[in-house]
This record gives sequence, C-alpha cells and structure tokens, in this order.
Amino acid sequence: MGLSELKPAASTRQAPSIHDPYDAYRSIDCPTGLVTHEPKKVYPGTVVFFTFAGNKIVTVDPAGNITNEVSRPRSDSLNLVFYRPCKPAADGFLCTLSHLDNPKEKRSIGLVDKKGQVVWATKPLPLSHDFDMVKDRIYTILRKDEISDGETKVSNNVIVLMDKEGSIKWSWSVLGHLAEFRNYNQVQAAIEKKETNNPFHVNTVQYVNNEFVIKEFGEPIIVLSSRNMNLVFFVGQNTGRILFELDNTTKGQHYAHIIESGLPGENNLLVFDNQNNHEKRTPLGGSRVIEIDIKTKKIVWSYESKPGQPVFFTPIVGSAQRLLNGNTLVCQGYYGRIFEVDRLGNIVWDYTSPFVDANNYSAEKGPREIFTATKY
Repeated sequence: MGLSELKPAASTRQAPSIHDPYDAYRSIDCPTGLVTHEPKKVYPGTVVFFTFAGNKIVTVDPAGNITNEVSRPRSDSLNLVFYRPCKPAADGFLCTLSHLDNPKEKRSIGLVDKKGQVVWATKPLPLSHDFDMVKDRIYTILRKDEISDGETKVSNNVIVLMDKEGSIKWSWSVLGHLAEFRNYNQVQAAIEKKETNNPFHVNTVQYVNNEFVIKEFGEPIIVLSSRNMNLVFFVGQNTGRILFELDNTTKGQHYAHIIESGLPGENNLLVFDNQNNHEKRTPLGGSRVIEIDIKTKKIVWSYESKPGQPVFFTPIVGSAQRLLNGNTLVCQGYYGRIFEVDRLGNIVWDYTSPFVDANNYSAEKGPREIFTATKY
C-alpha cells in the first residue's frame, strides 16, 4: 500500500479491543470521509488538520469535501517537511517545519501559503509539540537534554518567547522550577530511580492576557500541559511563578487551553483528557473532553462516548475546540477522526481522514494520526 493510498470503508465501526489499547488495525479498516452531518446543528466553517500520512495539510468543508491539500512545504533554500501543529492564518497556515538534514533537532515555525510556499520561517531550533503566535510574538516549547541531579540525564522542556526570526526574548525552564510543583517529590523520585528520562513532555502552550486573567492572577499567564506529569499548570510571564495547578484530574492530557472571550464557556479551561491508562479503558473508549471552572477547579461540562456512539479513545495526541454556537470540535488524533458534539453530547458531524500509512505505525504513531484539528 502506498503512503497515502485510500482504503475502502468498512461497513461498521468496531469497538477497539480492551486488550489492545492502540488497536491500529481498526484504524486502518474503519470508515473514512464523512460519516455524520446534521447541517442545521453543525457550526459552519472549514476544518484544517495535518496528517502524517503523506505529510499533508488538509482542509475539509462541512460536506466532507477536501477543499485544499498541501503536500510538503516548498522553499528555494530549505529542504522541509511539515511536523505536527498546523493552525489557520489569514494568508495560509502557521505550522512547524522539520529540516530534513536533522529533523529532530532542527525545526522552525513558519507561515506557508495555501499552495505550500514558505512565506517566512524562524531559524531552526529543537522545537517540541506546540506554539502560540500572538501578533509577531511566538510562544513555544524547546526540548533540551540536561543533567538533573549531577548525573541523571533528562529531557527538559524550556518555554520560550521568540520573534519571527527565532531570537529568544524570554525563557522558563520546567526543570529549573521543579521544586515549586506540588508533586515535586514524586517526579524527582522517578528521575532519581531512572524510571524516566522524559519526566515532563510539555505538549501545549497558550499565552493569555485578558481582563479575567489579570483580575484572577495579576499578570499575563502561559497555560501549559505536561503529559508525563498528568498536570495542567499556569506560569506568570512577569514573575515566572507557578500560579495554578490542575493535578489528580487528567491522565496523559493534551491541548489544555483557556476558552477565548466571546465563546460559550469563556475563561474556563478546556482539556482533551486522553486517560491513557488501562484502568480507565471501557468498551466505549475511555478518553474524554472536560471543561473546568478555573476558580473552583470543578468540571462544569464533559464529553465521553455514549452507548450507540463510536468508540472515543486515543492513547496519544488529540484536541478539543469550543465553537461559537456552543458545540465542541474534537480530534481523536491517533485514529484520524474529527467530530463535533453539541452541549448534550450528540454528534452532529463526524469525519475520519482517508489518508493512511498502513506500513508505518506503532503505539507512538497511528496510521491515520492527526495531531490537532481546528475549525475556522
């Protein structure tokens, strides 16, 4: 099978085996394209996502039609491929670009137009997972190997603010502030016992500076999600202090962010909770999306798969976006599925990427894997 060869749709979606939490075979043979569409209930707009299969940025309309497909970024001077986050922009797409001469250590954030031409790109850095661009400022995550206790080598995450050239203007090290976390002893013990060399795995960054945040925390904040600490936390940009921790709530979470002002649930925290431990697995999946009141830390809304709905579980990656009509767009990343639910948890739109890499998948990479999906 070719890198992005389409598979025929199977007749029904099957629940994944509880004994195989990744169940990649189901991902290869599941139905693709548009499965559900309720035009009067779905929020109008275009969905954009990046798929590893074929290294493409893809846009899809509400009817499930692919309206644009960008295969690899084009540059006269750089040999690049797309890597993970892809976000809509007025002139095209903001995305992470890997340099093929050293794709793990040399990544840039840049703008590509709708034909894939690179408009601008930062200088290459060891970027990891996510970024948030506010005007000409870019907040992102660096991966840096460091010595934690004099001898143990760990993969640290450094949160940075940089300009469009890649010059760093501000930085904050997770390892450097480890003693300030409530679960410091647990994480430090795991490092000392060499149970992990990747204790943090920060996968989300969001800069927020609005009236609610200033009133609540006294300064602009950076929202961060540490998958391997099962922790969502806020850092004050002015003071560098840890101002908020949501622990003992999520497991292996992704895409934690504060809902934008003007949207239903504004200033609440929306989190894609993978719940990627075996104990949480059920015949309906086990992953969930949760909306949390920041002041009380209580869950005020959640979505989990209901009887009669497709299985909802992804061991890694995933996202959730609140829409203007109150619906929530959900990306079930490992399986390449994107769907929209209303406030009652009814599925009003359901789409699975037709792009599949059937010869190259594992527990760490699904054959249809999508990192995030955004409607605009």
